[in-house]
Amino acid sequence: MLAEEMEARVRAYSTLATRDPLTKLANRLAFDEFASRCIERSLLTHESLAMGMVDCDRFKLLNDITWEKPDKVDALKKALG
Repeated sequence: MLAEEMEARVRAYSTLATRDPLTKLANRLAFDEFASRCIERSLLTHESLAMGMVDCDRFKLLNDITWEKPDKVDALKKALG
């Protein structure tokens, strides 16, 4: 039972480290790890690879301006996701 509990905790912590809690989207750490694996596989198999990432410039500024209306920022994050 202890091993199963430990595995569940590791999965939970991994999710917390790699996913945005609000949108459930992968964060930069998850993207970097995934990109690294994809590039390595592409090099080994000689297959083409295309990747993309969306980065919202000045999102911190939006958070700072609308700090008194967090529900609006959360709605925007979900819409962007």
